Amino acid sequence: MADNFSDLTKEIKFCRDCRNIFGFEPNPVFTGNENSKILQISQAPSQNVHNTSKCFNDASGRKLRNEWYKISDEDFYNDDNFYISGMGHCYPGKNSNGGDKKPPRYCADKWLWQEIKFVKSKIIILIGRYSAQYFFPKEEFSKLIFNNQEINGKLTIVLPHPSPLNQKWFKDHPEFETKRLPEIREIIHNTLYNNIKEEYDSKYLNNERYWGNKPHDLTVKSIQYLSSPSEVLDLGCGEGKDSFYLAKKGFNVTSVDISVVGINKLQNYSIKNKLKINAQILDINSFLKKCKDFDAIYCINILQFIKQKDIISTIDKIKSKTKSKGINVIASFISENSEQKNKIISMGKYYFDKEELKRLYKGWKIIFYLEKLGRWETHGEPKHRHFIVKMIAQKP
Repeated sequence: MADNFSDLTKEIKFCRDCRNIFGFEPNPVFTGNENSKILQISQAPSQNVHNTSKCFNDASGRKLRNEWYKISDEDFYNDDNFYISGMGHCYPGKNSNGGDKKPPRYCADKWLWQEIKFVKSKIIILIGRYSAQYFFPKEEFSKLIFNNQEINGKLTIVLPHPSPLNQKWFKDHPEFETKRLPEIREIIHNTLYNNIKEEYDSKYLNNERYWGNKPHDLTVKSIQYLSSPSEVLDLGCGEGKDSFYLAKKGFNVTSVDISVVGINKLQNYSIKNKLKINAQILDINSFLKKCKDFDAIYCINILQFIKQKDIISTIDKIKSKTKSKGINVIASFISENSEQKNKIISMGKYYFDKEELKRLYKGWKIIFYLEKLGRWETHGEPKHRHFIVKMIAQKP
């Protein structure tokens, strides 16, 4: 037994225990790190994977990641996302019928449970009958696929192998692609992409002021349409740069964010600078369900983190919590093309279409509206550009 993850991967990499069984030099092929979000276990590498030393580098792999998971090759081969292993870590050779042999059970017994121990994944995916029967020997394969399972307390998904040789199973189970696969895809996307709290807790912890201290230009522009003291809400406030500006201008500020680190930094700054800000750690939709009405609601670069299915209802809540003659101040992103938009949606986020935000505020007075390609505030690394939309709208 290895003492740690690093030792384990070195031992697997240099393992040649099956040389005499295979009759050729084994080539252990696996990838990932101990913090990979998903641990994926299939049967064994194909001959093409053996030759290229790249996991799932074949037609089955392309179907799995691009058609079933609907993620990019870049995301699939990102070690922070997937730890890719198998019942066998090496290509086992061909059987008498020309198909791949089953890998020796010895490999799984020796290495697989150690990988499960050391890889701190959030979920496990088993691909194919062979891996499913290893972990769930008494269960019917098809029933395993259509229900979530559990290994060592972790959510476990069972998939049929995406090989073309499985056409009969797919034909006999059409509900897999129409019903079960969308459910699995949502779990995978949520695991890979919906980690906003952890992501920004880390960013705020490792940077003194991740977003800087300067308020957004739209926030500065907006205050001419408010009287002091007005009740204002800063949704997705982060570390509080816009909240601080509004509080210093005499407004009664409520600030909401899911980041514990961000809110703690906001509160510490408020105390130090004698600013009265009502700060709450909560996701914006949960807060909007129970909050009072406000004279102004600020959504500065937060709506892109809302899922497509929730964007309309979220905006409706924001509008409903705005007092008559109050304003909504929004800065967000616009998709450059359909390909980019589909990718963003698959990541559990949302970019508006051109003019879409304006249409969603039909009946409101559009005080200011701008769409353009521009640099989204100087922050973080790497520097990048977005199509952006900025709007100030007043409720009738």
